[in-house]
Amino acid sequence: MHAFERTIQQHPGYAPAYRDIEYLVMEQDAGMLPEAVEMLENLSERSQEGALFQSLGNLYFHDRQEDQAISSWHEAKERYRQALERGDQNGWNALGLAAVLYYLGEDPDQMAEMLGAAEQVGLREDIRRLLEELGWLLVQIEDCGNASRIFSEIQDRYPDYIVPAELRERCP
Repeated sequence: MHAFERTIQQHPGYAPAYRDIEYLVMEQDAGMLPEAVEMLENLSERSQEGALFQSLGNLYFHDRQEDQAISSWHEAKERYRQALERGDQNGWNALGLAAVLYYLGEDPDQMAEMLGAAEQVGLREDIRRLLEELGWLLVQIEDCGNASRIFSEIQDRYPDYIVPAELRERCP
């Protein structure tokens, strides 16, 4: 966990680091949940990153702390909107805003707009990780047609990429 903390302190805007913490806790070692939440809570006192608040909300939700999750997602929503208004169109802010809008059940039109913006950046700048995260969010919101299209695009760009079996299970 300390390696993640150092990475985030050196590069606070690196959204994938926050997502990697979630993956580690939710998919590999649930025993690290308290340490991960504490670390993100401490970082949130001095960070303005929407990704941090989104990941914190996701960990709270995983820990069945729904009120805290919703509060963190609202904070993430505002941070993402502020970043986008400042012109930070790196794709991760658009994808993050789309995700928290989905989690909160808010503004489907803006969510669709942000999904499109994230896709454009991912394709234009050839950011495989952004496209993968977009694909998984599309799976989560049950937009299997677009999820399959995104994963096919990744496979076309990266011939060694293997479409995850979970995608085929969730989107037959």
